[in-house]
Amino acid sequence: MKKLILYSIILVTVLSTGCATPKHAYKKGNMQSAVELAIKRLRKHKVKDKDVIILEKAFAIINKREYDRLQVLLSENDDNKWPKVNSIAKRIYNRQQELKPYLPLYIKSQNREAVFTFFPVKELMIRSKEKAAEQYYKNGLADLAEAKKGNRRAARSAYANFEHTSRYYRNYKDTKRLMEEAHRLGTTYAVIGLTNETNALLPSRFKNAVLRMYPSDLNTFWTKFDLNPKARKYDYKVMIRLTNVAATPEEIRNNQFIEEKEIKDGFEYVMDQNGNVAKDSLGNDIVQDKYITVRANVFSTEQHKATTLTAFVDVINTHTGERLMSRQVTAESVFSNFAMRYEGDKRALSKETRRNLGNRPVPFPSNEQMLIQAAEALSPKIKDMICDHISIMED
Repeated sequence: MKKLILYSIILVTVLSTGCATPKHAYKKGNMQSAVELAIKRLRKHKVKDKDVIILEKAFAIINKREYDRLQVLLSENDDNKWPKVNSIAKRIYNRQQELKPYLPLYIKSQNREAVFTFFPVKELMIRSKEKAAEQYYKNGLADLAEAKKGNRRAARSAYANFEHTSRYYRNYKDTKRLMEEAHRLGTTYAVIGLTNETNALLPSRFKNAVLRMYPSDLNTFWTKFDLNPKARKYDYKVMIRLTNVAATPEEIRNNQFIEEKEIKDGFEYVMDQNGNVAKDSLGNDIVQDKYITVRANVFSTEQHKATTLTAFVDVINTHTGERLMSRQVTAESVFSNFAMRYEGDKRALSKETRRNLGNRPVPFPSNEQMLIQAAEALSPKIKDMICDHISIMED
């Protein structure tokens, strides 16, 4: 078994090593990976002629392919080309810089130096970076102008463009301020409310128990919630409509039953046919275990009370009045107590009965307590419901 495990480990190692070679990557058509793996071997001074040959071929293919792509992009009359130009130029530049410290490379088996063609892309990389940042900035300004007309999607597009700009230059012009403005214009605001559509009188603490959640637990980058209305225009209203309060009466079930058990209680002499104590072969008195039946009266009391709340979570577009969602949610508060006592011989009691001994009947919780507990159970379900459907409030 140990040999089998060892062979398996060796096989996996060989296979994984074989797959992570410049030659394997080259055959798969992954030139970039072939270059990276060959340079990795150069760093470890483990390079062989075959690796240098693969590096030479793969480097020539990937570098020429990407440089040709650059020329095509540069010929296009499209201002949005600069991010792609910059990305490709950076890849070419970084690839060449990684290889440069290890040159020249000599192929002993072919008695020659490996040939690597480097393309001058540094200036283009710098220029395209400036152009890309500028283009994203211009696109952001155009989107922001639409956002100021009430186009929330345009505001989010503006934010994305300014964010791209800041990736090129962290403090490009007034990008930070513009991002804040775009975020403000692209954010939707929602207020959460509660209405009682039942005839039940609810305690003053009920609303706080249902809305026992923090806006920060609900907020996303583009959607903000308020539990208490503020002096702002809201895009959505999340209305929690309490539609039913069902409460069971206080219920007490008393039960009485008898438990009995036959138990060992000392010993007794065995009598012979003549009424005398029987003797064994050695002349000793014969005795046997004595059993008696013991009994106990068991009294049990079950207490039960429950309150169930049913509500609907509605999402309403405040601009159109359209109800975008309505989902039912329920929660229950249950009080249950089981008490048990006995009279008689404790030895007659079963293990289950013994476990329940000691519990006593207790006062029932008030209707208000039951309502509050049910409301507290309802709160996380409402929160989950809002979070599950938050996407409809992000448009």
